[in-house]
Amino acid sequence: MREPDAREPLDLRPALIALAVLLAYSSSHSVPWLFDDVQFILTRPELRDLGDPVALLSARTTRPAVFLTLALNWAISDSEPYSYHALNLLLHLVGALALYGVVRRTLRLPGVTTSLRRTAESAALVAALLWALHPVSTQAVAYVWQRCESQ
Repeated sequence: MREPDAREPLDLRPALIALAVLLAYSSSHSVPWLFDDVQFILTRPELRDLGDPVALLSARTTRPAVFLTLALNWAISDSEPYSYHALNLLLHLVGALALYGVVRRTLRLPGVTTSLRRTAESAALVAALLWALHPVSTQAVAYVWQRCESQ
């Protein structure tokens, strides 16, 4: 890992992304179960027992990570959706920060023009904010079953 240069200022853009995401989705914790949430979460008995990981991970799904996180949410808050929404929000925020990092690092590569390298942080910020705050992203946070689109 590269040591930060003492002259290099602290990059506050990730904090700005986090603040924007938290503000934009601050009311998502109160969204009730929607559409497929009932069928795929509330009626799945294999999500209710973290003590049987074989049943959980072989639950006729190609997305074991989704089922594992849903089972963890069930263990935390049972059928109350607040913890499910909190994890969806966290996953969305991590995705936005990862996008920021990838775009910033890509634009800083040696083969990239000097003018693009100079604007890497700003371009990465814009890309991450557009992705994170775009209205189509709302479903990945507010609609619990859409977690499978985030993972």
